[in-house]
Amino acid sequence: MNTNQLNISLVTMCIRPCLAAFLVAALGATDVADAATQIWDNGSGNSLWDTTSLNWGGAAWTAGNDADFEATGVGTITVSGTNTVGAGADTPITINAPGYTLTGGVLNFPTTGASTFLVNNDAEIDSILSDPNATSTLIQTGAGTLTLNPGAAGTNTWGILQATTGRLTVKSGTLNLIGGANGPKT
Repeated sequence: MNTNQLNISLVTMCIRPCLAAFLVAALGATDVADAATQIWDNGSGNSLWDTTSLNWGGAAWTAGNDADFEATGVGTITVSGTNTVGAGADTPITINAPGYTLTGGVLNFPTTGASTFLVNNDAEIDSILSDPNATSTLIQTGAGTLTLNPGAAGTNTWGILQATTGRLTVKSGTLNLIGGANGPKT
């Protein structure tokens, strides 16, 4: 091996690991970790789901986290713009208290796996639900009724819809299921 070949090999050995580390840092890790859970408390008192109001346990909403709605802050919540929910394949929305309505804006669910909406009490989502991949499964579970009501012109798009327990109703708008729907077996 001549000197030029040796130098090129050494440079290649140094560049590849450095380039890989740079790409992981710049683009993010290739494995998607489960999202953190943020609990709604309407701490700012404005009933606004945005990225600046401190309505999530004293913090602002962090894109990709899971949203948990408990007894504090019950009422109508206005979703401002597009908020990304549940970046990991987990439970992006949990509703554990009656009286919640989410209205306005878009709730974006980027996971390519299953997204479980745990609805233990009746709730209504008037916001648009968006699965940009149109490949994931929306699983509605829990004892409550989840009502989708995006308005006559609104379209909720999802890959597959599965209702395992509770009840799922579509009050208005269009429910666009790319892969179909299935419910509990009887």
